[in-house]
Amino acid sequence: MGVGKNGRSLVDATSRETEHHFHTRGTGVKFFGDNAGTPTQDFSTPFTLTCGNDDFGTEVLMLDAGTTPVDSGMTNYDPGIMTVTQANSVGIWFVKFYCGSSTFGASDVLTTSMLVIDSVAGFRPGNEVEIYAHRCTCGTDKIWATAKLAGGNAKTLDLYLGIHEYLE
Repeated sequence: MGVGKNGRSLVDATSRETEHHFHTRGTGVKFFGDNAGTPTQDFSTPFTLTCGNDDFGTEVLMLDAGTTPVDSGMTNYDPGIMTVTQANSVGIWFVKFYCGSSTFGASDVLTTSMLVIDSVAGFRPGNEVEIYAHRCTCGTDKIWATAKLAGGNAKTLDLYLGIHEYLE
């Protein structure tokens, strides 16, 4: 049997990770919105992503290096959930998340999530989309996001970002 972090068996490490993700979902997730261009846990305003011309639009800073850790002592985090509150156009949306410690252009792509919004009138705000991404470092890394709407130009998608934090 292999050995994971801190001398734990890989089975133990894997089960702890699974427990953390699935059993702390409501209480373990920290949600962030936009406060005049500053990421904050204030839910008055969601982030707004604007797509380009059938391409990814301008990046939006969703987490700054000083935003994490939320809970003292945490060393890593990952984006885990986006809660979509509004979209002004139907279609297939792609949201790309980036993580890095310096500028947007020097950051690594974490993951790209896809969601289908087939009716703006029938869209229910609060729809959650799971995000699967590797971990970023608390107090150092930032998160940016960009959006693309297939065939769209200058359309917007509003969302909050939820993260999981970890001790190791």
